[in-house]
Amino acid sequence: MNKNGKLGDQISFFYFLFLMIIIALGIAGGAYLFYGGEHDFREGESEILTYLVEECMKEKDVKWENFYEECGISKGAMEKGKIILKICKEQCGKEEVFVFGSNFEACEFKGVFSNKNYPKCSTRKTEVKGITYEIIAGSNNFARRQNE
Repeated sequence: MNKNGKLGDQISFFYFLFLMIIIALGIAGGAYLFYGGEHDFREGESEILTYLVEECMKEKDVKWENFYEECGISKGAMEKGKIILKICKEQCGKEEVFVFGSNFEACEFKGVFSNKNYPKCSTRKTEVKGITYEIIAGSNNFARRQNE
């Protein structure tokens, strides 16, 4: 009975099994990361929108009737994404120069941070040609609904 070389075949089986387990875990982990997690981009969206509006106002002489075209913002995307935007002279509550959406009161609630049904808002003040503007943007757009 010649047993030379049989041990090598058995050891290579364990390497093969180990590699199959690693590959299976990689596929399962990738599927979980892609399909499983909830993502909340609301605060980031509102920050980016306030930044884009501020830069547009500083770079261009914006006519509020053509705001979407001049700043390169899609009105349809804002409607689909449940975005709210308000631009006021000096301070909001006095003179509003541009308003898209409603329910800006939700941005001021203290419960906004813990309640997932309220929009996440961003407020920024900027000065353009000697006039101070307040920009309030909010997003209630979910990539996927958060678990309670």
